[in-house]
Amino acid sequence: VLLPAALLVPRDEARVVETWASLAGEKINSVTESAWMKGSTLYVKITSAAWRQELHMNRRKWRDRLNGALEAELVDEIVFR
Repeated sequence: VLLPAALLVPRDEARVVETWASLAGEKINSVTESAWMKGSTLYVKITSAAWRQELHMNRRKWRDRLNGALEAELVDEIVFR
C-alpha cells in the first residue's frame, strides 16, 4: 500500500523519536524530558546540564548512529536543550 507523501512525515517523525529513545538507553532516558522533530532536526530536552553538554559535544556521532539505525537520512541535526 502506498501512502501519500504528506502521511509519511509524521510517521517518520514518530520513528525517529522512538528510535532515539531506544538508542539513548536507560541513563539518558532518565534525564530526557521530551523529544520532538521539527523538519529534519531532532530536539531533545535534557534536564541535566552535564548530560546536555556531553550529548551536545557528541551530537554528530548520535546523528550518525540514529540515521544508521533508521536506515535512512531522516535527521540532519540534533539539538539538546
